[in-house]
Amino acid sequence: RPGEEVRRHTYENIVASGQYTINHVHIGFTEKAHYTSAKFKAGDSEFEACGFTEAYVTGFDAPFVEESMLRLGLAMVEDIPIKRNGTRLVIGEVVHAFIPEDAIEENGHLNLEIIGTAGISGLNSYYSLKKEAIYPYARVSELPWRKK
Repeated sequence: RPGEEVRRHTYENIVASGQYTINHVHIGFTEKAHYTSAKFKAGDSEFEACGFTEAYVTGFDAPFVEESMLRLGLAMVEDIPIKRNGTRLVIGEVVHAFIPEDAIEENGHLNLEIIGTAGISGLNSYYSLKKEAIYPYARVSELPWRKK
């Protein structure tokens, strides 16, 4: 979101520490997770206010969400301003990944349905995820509906 008029505490924390986390939200926690986006005062704990538990890894300062089944810890690599809409693109390198073993398929793909990850559309519509299909690498020469 544009950060010119409204302070963005999350962004400020990322820049200050150089670290951040991405925590998948379980479908059972969407309401609590939704309210973490409220405009809290600097210094107020979103974790405490929304009923989540902070979890830490030694040598990594950004907090993880203990209740999350899939947690990623990232080190900020690049911060790119986007002039078109006044936003920024923060690029990070994954330095920690906590993923349940049963969610990793033989081909290395993550099965988000197994861990109950929620999906989001826009700012406030949440969905459960269901694996519908798996397809081979797409090649134009192999389009199944094309006549041979």
